[in-house]
Formats: sequence, structure tokens, C-alpha cells
Amino acid sequence: MVPKTSVSAARWMHADFLHRDPSQVTVGGVAMDFSQVEAQYARLRAQFHAGALSEADFKARLEGLMIEDEQGRWWIIGYETGQWYVHDGAQWTPDEPPRPAAEAPTPPVEVEPAEPIVHEKAQPAAVQRGRRLLWPGLAAGVVCIVLGALVIRQIGRGDARPTPQPAPAATSAAPARPEPTKPPAQTQPTAAPAAGAAVAEPVMQVSAPNCDYGGKLKAIEALDDFTVKFTLCYPDAGFAAKIALPPFGIHPAEYLAATAGTDQLLRAPIGTGPYRLESWPEGGELHLEANPDYWGQPANIAHLQFHWLDDANERLGYLQTGDVEGIDNPPPETYAAIQSNPSLAFYPRAGLNIGYIGFGDLINSSDDARVRRAIALAIDRTWLVKNYYPPSAAVATHFTPCEIPHGCAGEPWDDFNPEMARMLLTEAGYPNGFETDLFYRDEPRSYLPNPTGTAQVIADMLEKFLNIRVRLTAANLDSAAFREASWGGQFPLYLSGWDADYPDPVNFLSPYWSEFGTSRFETGFPETWAFLKEATVTASPVTRAELYTRANDLIKRDVPLVPLVHVGSATAFRASVIGAHSSPLNLEQFAVMGLKDGAGSTLVWKQATEPQSLYCADETEPDTWRACAQITESLLGFKVGSVEVTPALAERYEPNDNLTEWTFHLRNNVKFHDGSALDASDVVTSWAVQWDAKNPLHRGRTGAFDYFLWFFDAFLNAE
Repeated sequence: MVPKTSVSAARWMHADFLHRDPSQVTVGGVAMDFSQVEAQYARLRAQFHAGALSEADFKARLEGLMIEDEQGRWWIIGYETGQWYVHDGAQWTPDEPPRPAAEAPTPPVEVEPAEPIVHEKAQPAAVQRGRRLLWPGLAAGVVCIVLGALVIRQIGRGDARPTPQPAPAATSAAPARPEPTKPPAQTQPTAAPAAGAAVAEPVMQVSAPNCDYGGKLKAIEALDDFTVKFTLCYPDAGFAAKIALPPFGIHPAEYLAATAGTDQLLRAPIGTGPYRLESWPEGGELHLEANPDYWGQPANIAHLQFHWLDDANERLGYLQTGDVEGIDNPPPETYAAIQSNPSLAFYPRAGLNIGYIGFGDLINSSDDARVRRAIALAIDRTWLVKNYYPPSAAVATHFTPCEIPHGCAGEPWDDFNPEMARMLLTEAGYPNGFETDLFYRDEPRSYLPNPTGTAQVIADMLEKFLNIRVRLTAANLDSAAFREASWGGQFPLYLSGWDADYPDPVNFLSPYWSEFGTSRFETGFPETWAFLKEATVTASPVTRAELYTRANDLIKRDVPLVPLVHVGSATAFRASVIGAHSSPLNLEQFAVMGLKDGAGSTLVWKQATEPQSLYCADETEPDTWRACAQITESLLGFKVGSVEVTPALAERYEPNDNLTEWTFHLRNNVKFHDGSALDASDVVTSWAVQWDAKNPLHRGRTGAFDYFLWFFDAFLNAE
């Protein structure tokens, strides 16, 4: 028999239950066990101590947390200390409730940042969620943090649920006696919070007074237990693709409060993903194990290990000997050998980037599109890519990679045509060519692995086919300064590129054509800007495709830049791995992979670098993101091996017509790795600690929260 309680009723009944006996209390709602009631109590207590609940409201919420055991006895938690009391038919007395072995409370784990954290298999959630850290009897002793500086509003935790119905009457009636809201005198009180500390509460709403602070977010609020709404300051068609990335994974609210900025959070996260942490000692490998309570399709392989080695040839050696099952980024020169080896499997990874030639003040008549188009036609991009880029590179037919939705809408760019190039340059008034300069950074990038060699080949082609004499300059500038100078028109010609931050055309095109991009592209190509601006505020895929078709055709016509190449990479696996793949986003999903019979129950993956932490809200590196993605999940995710956005913790979502409000409906069967349930407050809190710079939980490995800042422009309460 599952003990019965009334969670729904707790949200609406009054505090007069304090003077009733259990048989007089109407109960109903969902069944919960003692540990789940304790978790609910901890949450309510946290809200009470933080000032979000009055004493009367707190007591009223506890009404429905009365629970009946298999013997028909009623149990209640005293509101001050979390002590369990049982009604023996005559009076309330302190006691420990009967629990099945599987429900035995887990002692709280001490936070010791200096020590490596290793999870034993016998304790799959050894580092317990904050709800367990605050379990009754110790709740007031946990040092938590007031989530100050946020605009907080407690919302009824069951607005969308049906009105609770009475449950069967208690098997043993008890005389009317007051419930002991204060413990008996002989009960030892719990420790008081440390000086200056308070019990943290899950955040139900955070908002900016207005949009003058400079960011894109206006508000995040929990509409009910399983619905969260984001309100933006202005439309963002790429919002769904942004929030599907690992920096926006959802964590338990109380665990964030208890562990923010410590090794506990950085090295021992509690998530909802298909794998959970098994061990990660300092200086050791990262070991994960399958999550048996995963809400989706469980992982096919019981154990997943992350190893790292920066030498690509050595990584390949481990794969060839069978010491690992998969590797990231094998050396490009070995692609053919891997593909010809029957014991291995090769998976190319599309390049979500663009390498291009940009135009500044080329010549006095640089606004003449014929000059720019002549240069584009005089570059043999196919030869260049074949000889100066790795085998995973592809000639760019459009500025945006074709793997991005609508990226290749419209006509492809013209092929190499030196005759047409000479004719256009002559028509523009330069039959004998001219002299100019080409600038580049002599630092390899994903889209420009050989900067000097590529620059020299381009200069040679322009001189050979158009008599344009090019002086090469390796600019001694960092990437930000180089971009500022090149976008500001200081370089006649320049080599540059762009790596995707998220898989949407907005990410590739808006930096060049938008209110927030370069004014040169806005004012110089107003027709293109108009179509792209409309596409950023349009939700319909059909309409967006039409708008990007028009915009891409105009980019080809006006030639504000010359797209050269998209540079990819690859993964390689043993042939015994079923379902192996590569992800364009470097987010391989190991849970869908399997091993052929006799190949064991562990998959070992070797990548270039060790994860910097497992709290990816404050991380930027692909190797780190890949590890996080196995453990924590975002509201949305990506289809296996694709950039297509799919539901994850949110089973569905809908934006409003102008893309300023995004409403997400959470799955109601999701559990964190410690067994506690996901709800809307976890989502709001996970976002709030990133957004609000003055939030005491705004802490990670560095505290920079770079991707939040890049995607949403500004922090709340930033100084």
C-alpha cells in the first residue's frame, strides 16, 4: 500500500487543521511517500524562512502533507523543526515513520570542495539534491542563501490541477486534539541557521522592471507546477535553438542554493539525463552510469567513460588497438585509412562555420558590385578548398551552412569563371586591375586552418586572372580588435569567418545585418536587411524559408562578401558500436549507442580535453558541453546527429505571434538523479542564477556565464 497524502489540498485549505484530529481532515490528491513529503516540507519551509510565505500560509500548506501509513495511522511534520509526529488514536507523539527499504532517507552529504567526489554504485545519488540536504530535522542547519535582488512571487503550486476529492476515511478515528505545530518540550531543537544566512527558496518568477537594462529577457515565470513562460524585450526567432544548448541545462533549485560556486556543483551535478555521475576523482577519468529512472528511452550501454588526450594521432592509436570505442577529431590525413579499415567506422561532422573574404574600402568605387563580383568569380574556391583545407571541408554555396534550417535557401553562388570576372572588372572601369591590401590574422581557426597559405593563394589568383596586385598583411590584433577594424571598413580586403553559436540563420546573418550588427551592412544593403529583419520576428518555417530565399539571393547579387568554405571534422568508432554518429554541434548522444553482443557493457570515449567542469552554465568548450549533455538536459534538445530542435524536458512549447513570449509545458514524469521531481521552480531558478548578476548564486567556475551574455546581451543588476 502506498501511503496517502494530500498535496493538492495543501495549497488551498486553511490553518484550522491545527485544531482538528486527522479524521476531520479532508484528504485527496496524488500519492506520496514519506521522503516525498519531506521534500515538499523542505521547499515550503525554505519559502517561509525567505519571507515568500506567511506563517499562516505555511501552516495551511502543511495541511495536505498529513500522510496515512499502511496501519491506518496518521503522520504530520511539525512546522518549526521538521519532526515527524504520529497520531496514536489519542494524541500526537514524536516518532520515526515506517519506511520501505527503498525509501529510507539518505543522510545529507557534506560539501567538501577540496576533496574529489566519487560516487559509489551502491549510492547512485550519493551527492543528494538540495531537497534531501534540507530533509527534516536538519533543514534549518543547512547554510543556504537568500535569492536576493530577484523579483520573487510565489505562485499557487497546483493551479492547473483538478479540485481534490475526498479520500477514504482514516481506519482509526482519533479524538480532536491540536496538531503539535511546536515540538514537545523534550524534543531537541534543530540548529539555527548561521549568522547572516537564510534558507534558500526556489524562485517562481524573476523579472526586470523594464528593458532599459539592455538585455533581451524581460521576465521568466512559473505559471503553475509544469508551465514556464519567458517574456522577451523584443522578438527572437532563434530562441528555441539557443536554449537547447548545454549552458541552459536545468538543475534542482535547492541543490543550486546549497552548492553554488563549490566543487560539489562543478564536479557532482544532479541532472535528469540518461546518464548520471558515477565517479570523477581529481586527475582521473570521468565515469558515468545509466540512469535507471530516465524519463525517455533508457541508455543502451550501462557505463560510459570519458578519457582525454590532446594528440589526435595517439587518440587514433587507442581506437585501432581497441582500448577505446570512440574518438573525437581523428587527424584529417587519416580519414581514408579509417574508412578502409573494416574494424572501424568513420562519421563526418558537418562544419557549422563560414570562412569568407570581406570587403572594406577596396578602392574608391568599392560600392560598385561589379568589382566585388569580379573578385568572387576569380577565386577558384573548389581548388582552394581541395588543396588548403582538410577533407572534411566543403565549398560554401551560401553564407550559412546548409545544415542550418533555411541556410541554403535561394540560388547557390556561381562557380569559378575568370572570363566573366575580367569582363565585369573592365565594365567597372578597371581593365588593367589595381593595387590593394588583404589583411588576415595569422592564427589558425576552424574556418581558416592555414591563414598565410590561403591568403597567398587568393592573392595569386587575383593577380593571375584580374591583374589585381595584392599586398598581404598579417594583422597583429586579437579577434575582437580584428573584427572591429574589418567590420569598420579599415581593411580593403580581409579574411575572416564565423563559428555558429546556435543553429539558426539568425546567428550567421544578424551579426552582419541587424540593428545590433554593423551599420555598414545595414545602410549599404537595405533590401537584404529588410528581409532578414522580418525573418527574425517570424515563427512560421514556411514564411522564414521564403524570406531567407529572398535575402540569400540579394546577398549573392550584391556580394558584400565572398563565402569560401565550411570546415567540418569527424568522429571515429569501433565497428562494434551500434548507433554511432557525429553531431554537428559536438553533442554526440551516447545513450542511443549500443554494443554488439560480446563487446561488453562499457563504452570508452576519448576526446582532446578534460571537461572544465560539469556545470555548463558557466562553460564554453565543446568537450565540456559534450560531457554535460549526458547528465543534464535543457527544456529543448536536438535530434540525434542533427541541428533540428526537439522537445526535451518540455514536451511542447509555443511562442506568441511576435516571438516575444515563449511558453513551455514540462513533462510531469521527470525525476532528477536523486529521485526528486522536476517542476517549474527548477527551471526558473536555473535561469535566474545566470541572469541576475547580484544573485548570490550567480557563481560557477569563472562567474562569466559567457553564453548567457552572448545570447541575451546583458545581466540583470549588472554594475
